[in-house]
Amino acid sequence: DGLVLVVVDKGEGFDVNDKGDAGIGLLSMRERLEPVGGTLTIRSAVGAGTRLEAVVPLARAQAAG
Repeated sequence: DGLVLVVVDKGEGFDVNDKGDAGIGLLSMRERLEPVGGTLTIRSAVGAGTRLEAVVPLARAQAAG
């Protein structure tokens, strides 16, 4: 019971364990999801692309909006 947004690319990818690679954009996305009970999952590997999955529980999203 939530809203799910998935973005996938087949680009260069990056090491998700390297905090220097996260970038301000990904940190900002996570910060914006947290107040509404949402989560951001990042799966990536160098040379294998990236998958971002943002999930927001609908009950929390409706209450905030």
